[in-house]
Amino acid sequence: INDYAAMLLVDSRYAQTSSSKSYSSPTDKLPQWIKARLSCAKNYGEVHRLLHQFFKLNKQKHCHS
Repeated sequence: INDYAAMLLVDSRYAQTSSSKSYSSPTDKLPQWIKARLSCAKNYGEVHRLLHQFFKLNKQKHCHS
C-alpha cells in the first residue's frame, strides 16, 4: 500500500500518437491505466523536476498516513 514507482519510457515514439489506421503507436500496446497517466517531457530538466515532484508528493502522502 505504501509502494509507488515511476516508469521512464525514453523513446521519442512514445510521444507520438497513431496518425493513421495502418500504423500504430507504441502507446497503443500499453495498458489503459498506464496510458491515462502518461506525460511527455520536453527535456531532461523537466523530467528531473517532474520526478522530484512525484516522489516528494508520494513521500508526504505516506508519511502522514
